Amino acid sequence: HHFGRADSVAKVNGFLVDPAYVEFVLSQHPHVKEAAVEIDTESNRGRPVVEAFLVLEAGFDKADLDAYMVDNILGSARPTRLYQMEDLPKTRNGKLVRSSLDRSQPFATSANMRQGDRPDLDILRSIWSNILEIEEIGD
Repeated sequence: HHFGRADSVAKVNGFLVDPAYVEFVLSQHPHVKEAAVEIDTESNRGRPVVEAFLVLEAGFDKADLDAYMVDNILGSARPTRLYQMEDLPKTRNGKLVRSSLDRSQPFATSANMRQGDRPDLDILRSIWSNILEIEEIGD
């Protein structure tokens, strides 16, 4: 019998994505106090979706967070669903209760997030961006 992985790593668009790594990168942003990342394999017709649950500081700028994610998280690992939370649900010992993460109020989606849908296009964009010496190649 094959029981799958014991960790939370999952394939997204053919690439293995580690939610713990994405959480770490998001937590490095100056306006992110806490981050939890899940890979939802249920709601999108079986296609995995990377979700980020964020506790943000005052002065948060969505455009800045979008740019940060594009610059620091590879396309397939980049969250396409973002949820802003007051606090992450935790046990008395401080352990995250993933089953209690609230998905009822998504707060952001953006065109920049969409790029992770096609890893092959992300690679082509990157190549042409370097050749043409410009920062962003659109669809």
